[in-house]
Amino acid sequence: MQKTNLVVREALADQLQKDGYIMLHDWHSEEKTISIARSLGSVVDIRTLLPESDISAVQALRPGYNTESFSNTYTGTYGLAEFPMHTDFAHWARPPRYLMLRCKKGAPGVTTTVLPYSQLNSILEMSTLRRALLKPRRTRPDNTVLLLPLVFRSRGVNGFRWDSLFLVPMNEAANKVSDILSHESLPLSWFKPEIKSVVLARTGDTLIIDNWRCLHGRSQVSENEMDRELERVYLSRIYT
Repeated sequence: MQKTNLVVREALADQLQKDGYIMLHDWHSEEKTISIARSLGSVVDIRTLLPESDISAVQALRPGYNTESFSNTYTGTYGLAEFPMHTDFAHWARPPRYLMLRCKKGAPGVTTTVLPYSQLNSILEMSTLRRALLKPRRTRPDNTVLLLPLVFRSRGVNGFRWDSLFLVPMNEAANKVSDILSHESLPLSWFKPEIKSVVLARTGDTLIIDNWRCLHGRSQVSENEMDRELERVYLSRIYT
């Protein structure tokens, strides 16, 4: 598939800039996910960046039960329960800019939740967010501690990271963020009216999220919807 039409790409980029995400229904359902991704932007090849991970450019996402064997993954930790809001690859120095989720087998009862980080800024001052420091939960081979700022800047764009599974708060400012975004309190408190719930129900339904400007999660999955299947691709930029 060739690059998506310039007018379409510009419209997508404008919508992403405005809302931080965009939902495209039944979009080129006959095309492969990797072709769609390459027509939109620069695909992040995780296998090249992390050869030991053996993670392909296109990852299949299927619900499963939690298990200690895979406790370093969201499915292994939370199983069919709700996934907390997070940034993908938040423990990287610079997380991938965009993620694209594409429906292969839909589940109308399961939603992907999206929350712009600007909502957090409406509760905590930017000065507090900028002071917040985090560290990866997993220890580095050389036992050194890599501190990561919650708010970072790259290519003239402010980015935000959060992940309660893979990151640990390291100072008071980060603890304030953790208290607000804790898995237990979030669905019932500050942000509920601002959380967008998106359903990928039909083959070809495509959700693109700005991973620097929005957190995302997943609703609970019932056992009769365990055949849900999405494909995920990361993009470093959208062509304009």
